[in-house]
Amino acid sequence: MPDAGTVETRAASHAGEGVRIAGLDHVVLRVGDPDRAIGFYQRVLGCHVERELQQPRLVQLRAGSALIDLVPAATSPSEAADR
Repeated sequence: MPDAGTVETRAASHAGEGVRIAGLDHVVLRVGDPDRAIGFYQRVLGCHVERELQQPRLVQLRAGSALIDLVPAATSPSEAADR
């Protein structure tokens, strides 16, 4: 088993390395109040609704070249496990 110094040295040698991100296509956010969140993203960030589904509830907002997907937060542990 390596000692703590070896582990720290190994971690330090990899510092700064990582994935180079070229862009972001979309992000999914679970929100407690979808209608309030939609209003926030429209008013404050200037996003507009690109697509809206009722079942399951999903609202896609355009944010430049990316999309922000808003879905209702899980209301039960079994719902959370499904997502």
